[in-house]
Amino acid sequence: MAARYPHIVEIVLSRPHDGGSVVGRGCDDQFEFEFALDLLLDGFERLHRQGWTSAPGA
Repeated sequence: MAARYPHIVEIVLSRPHDGGSVVGRGCDDQFEFEFALDLLLDGFERLHRQGWTSAPGA
Protein backbone atom coordinates (compact mmCIF):
# COMPACT_ATOMS: atom_id res chain seq x y z
CA MET A 1 0.00 0.00 0.00
CA ALA A 2 2.83 2.42 0.81
CA ALA A 3 4.24 2.15 -2.72
CA ARG A 4 0.86 2.73 -4.34
CA TYR A 5 -0.31 5.51 -2.01
CA PRO A 6 2.84 7.22 -0.67
CA HIS A 7 1.02 10.43 0.24
CA ILE A 8 -1.51 8.63 2.41
CA VAL A 9 1.30 6.91 4.29
CA GLU A 10 3.08 10.27 4.58
CA ILE A 11 0.09 11.85 6.31
CA VAL A 12 -0.16 9.00 8.77
CA LEU A 13 3.51 9.12 9.70
CA SER A 14 4.54 12.75 9.36
CA ARG A 15 2.63 14.80 11.92
CA PRO A 16 1.65 14.52 15.54
CA HIS A 17 -2.10 14.48 15.87
CA ASP A 18 -4.41 16.83 17.70
CA GLY A 19 -6.02 15.11 20.68
CA GLY A 20 -8.88 17.64 20.72
CA SER A 21 -9.89 17.02 17.13
CA VAL A 22 -13.55 17.18 16.19
CA VAL A 23 -13.21 13.93 14.23
CA GLY A 24 -11.79 11.98 17.11
CA ARG A 25 -8.59 11.43 18.95
CA GLY A 26 -5.47 11.12 16.81
CA CYS A 27 -6.26 13.62 14.04
CA ASP A 28 -4.85 17.01 13.14
CA ASP A 29 -7.81 18.47 11.30
CA GLN A 30 -6.10 21.48 9.77
CA PHE A 31 -3.06 19.58 8.50
CA GLU A 32 -5.11 16.73 7.10
CA PHE A 33 -7.50 19.12 5.33
CA GLU A 34 -4.62 21.06 3.78
CA PHE A 35 -2.82 17.86 2.79
CA ALA A 36 -5.92 16.43 1.07
CA LEU A 37 -6.60 19.75 -0.65
CA ASP A 38 -3.02 19.84 -1.97
CA LEU A 39 -3.43 16.31 -3.36
CA LEU A 40 -6.66 17.26 -5.12
CA LEU A 41 -5.24 20.47 -6.56
CA ASP A 42 -2.12 18.66 -7.79
CA GLY A 43 -4.31 16.06 -9.48
CA PHE A 44 -6.46 18.72 -11.15
CA GLU A 45 -3.36 20.52 -12.38
CA ARG A 46 -1.97 17.32 -13.91
CA LEU A 47 -5.26 16.63 -15.67
CA HIS A 48 -5.36 20.19 -16.98
CA ARG A 49 -1.80 19.90 -18.36
CA GLN A 50 -2.85 16.69 -20.14
CA GLY A 51 -5.67 18.56 -21.88
CA TRP A 52 -8.56 17.36 -19.73
CA THR A 53 -11.55 19.65 -19.46
CA SER A 54 -14.88 19.39 -17.70
CA ALA A 55 -16.64 21.33 -20.43
CA PRO A 56 -19.36 19.29 -22.19
CA GLY A 57 -18.39 18.06 -25.62
CA ALA A 58 -14.77 19.05 -25.29
